[in-house]
Amino acid sequence: MAGRLATCKALASGFITTSSPSKQQSNQHYFFARRTISNRFKMPPLLSSYPETSIDSPIDVLIVGGGLSGVTVAWKLSQLSFFHSSSSNTSKKKWHLLEAQSTLGGRLQNDNAGYNIDMGGAWVWPEHQPHMAFLLHEFDLETMLQPEDVDRDGRVRVCGGARAIVDCLEKSIVAGLDGKGEGSRSGVISLEASVVACTRVEGKDVVQVTFVHAGDASTSASDECTAEANLQQQQHSIYTRHLVWTAPPRKSLPSSIDWNPPLSPSKIQAQQHTNTWMASITKVAFVYERKHWDTMWIRKVKEGLYLGRRRGLELEVFDVYDASTLEDGGDEEDGDGVAAFTVFALVSSEHDNDSDKVVARRIMNQLLSVAPQSSSSWLSSNKHSMVHHWPHVKSISDNPRPKEVGDHPHPQRALAQGEWPMIANNNDGKAMMVHFAGTESDLSSSGVMEGAVGAAYRVVDELKCNWSL
Repeated sequence: MAGRLATCKALASGFITTSSPSKQQSNQHYFFARRTISNRFKMPPLLSSYPETSIDSPIDVLIVGGGLSGVTVAWKLSQLSFFHSSSSNTSKKKWHLLEAQSTLGGRLQNDNAGYNIDMGGAWVWPEHQPHMAFLLHEFDLETMLQPEDVDRDGRVRVCGGARAIVDCLEKSIVAGLDGKGEGSRSGVISLEASVVACTRVEGKDVVQVTFVHAGDASTSASDECTAEANLQQQQHSIYTRHLVWTAPPRKSLPSSIDWNPPLSPSKIQAQQHTNTWMASITKVAFVYERKHWDTMWIRKVKEGLYLGRRRGLELEVFDVYDASTLEDGGDEEDGDGVAAFTVFALVSSEHDNDSDKVVARRIMNQLLSVAPQSSSSWLSSNKHSMVHHWPHVKSISDNPRPKEVGDHPHPQRALAQGEWPMIANNNDGKAMMVHFAGTESDLSSSGVMEGAVGAAYRVVDELKCNWSL
């Protein structure tokens, strides 16, 4: 393709590269990724393991949550020459990361069919978001303007999906573990590890973090007492001097985590009143052989959804955007990308048990009822559909049956404040043992990827102050 179209560049063997001076200008053009772009970032499955610690031999930092914020904290710590938890070098700081899901990325996930369509967070604004602009430049990641936003605020998607950012961070961490790029990920991250309790060890600057590993024996039992006994037998603990908590605020409440001592009332109140970004949304992507639509069609569907709700139509769909990496009229056989659009939906609780196929069919029927009639001949001819229910992800959502999307998170200082003052070397009382990251805790860009990275940088600065680095 000529002119403003270009394929996304494949990354070189190293993930940290130097971009040309024209990199920033490249965001003003479309870049189109091939469907096979995921092979650039594809990592072998992480083996779940955890470090052996004790009250007298804790690690220095334990990160809870392997989304963009948690992985960024780990990346920054690795740049500071902190050693991962499996290191035998006792003169360096040691860190480890726990993630409840079976993969890293948190709310940044691609579809499971290999199209690299964002099924979670999708957009960044490099012109207005310095942290995201830096990461895109650092890892030589190309972007594409959101087609229907050509004349607006510079909203872009990442070639290969936003998940590519997390994959780049992970590979950079692993490459630096032994200085040769051959480090063992199994010593860095424990997957499918759900934290159930955080306890301050009395009289010490140590936190005991208790978690359950999904790979353990089943907790199913005929009575609650037996199930509780089984659960206790399967619990594991990590002792750490500092805990970095990046899980969503509502997943940090006493109803989900046993904090001992309890978090401050101001922290709990802020957590209760903060909606979780993406947690109420179901995203559905429809893939086609060719791109039948243009920007005007997307805008007409948006208008149709608005007017349909005004007329009283019961619509679960409330937004749609072009997820293509093809130009208008492009064909996937050209090998230059994928033709797809994605919808945001608030799936009715009465359809909670429907299969993804049934959900996609119902969403399609709703689109047919509001889309221009001229598109009825091709709209239902999609070759693939993917559904991602964020309300069903237990580590993200506290409500599997949301009735409203909810307000976007807004900055609250209480969410960013640390907890549990340290005993040693804490004359001003500001050195804390528990630190809070995650996009909702950012004080300037909460509820977007920029906030996730900004909160991670803030927490790393707090740790550096504690260690006078």
